[in-house]
Amino acid sequence: MIYDLGLSLAFSVVPIINHKYLPSCSISPPSLQVAVPVPSSSPTSYYVNSLIQILHCVSDNLVQCDAETKICALFDDNFDDLDLELALTCFEATHKLTFKDSFWKSDVEDFEENTLEEFIETHLDTTEQTDPLHVTKRFLFYERSFSDAMRDELEGPPPTLN
Repeated sequence: MIYDLGLSLAFSVVPIINHKYLPSCSISPPSLQVAVPVPSSSPTSYYVNSLIQILHCVSDNLVQCDAETKICALFDDNFDDLDLELALTCFEATHKLTFKDSFWKSDVEDFEENTLEEFIETHLDTTEQTDPLHVTKRFLFYERSFSDAMRDELEGPPPTLN
């Protein structure tokens, strides 16, 4: 019977990657899973909780935050604007959503006083991305930011004249 075959396959799924090579994230590794729909009662809360998990993972659990944490409170010696950009890029890839173009064109100072919840409510465009290259474009954008940051670090500050 087709129903029996489908049911037996659903319970014989095996993860496709080895756990020991993943960073110490509390997020489960990818496997053959059924997509879970966003709860209609509080989509903002769902997205905020997801962003918090991603921030924990990207920072190797060094950043501890909740929905009321301000963006500026995330930054320290172990977490900078490049880490935040990586977390947001991962968020977009995870949910097939994007942050508004106005956000990507702004400076971190423009939204650093927002809580994580306010940030999601203000800057997240909840229209599902259907462009198959969306994730590729975002990671290329991140790669350029990373390259710029590395170049700036290698060049150092300009010399001062005495």
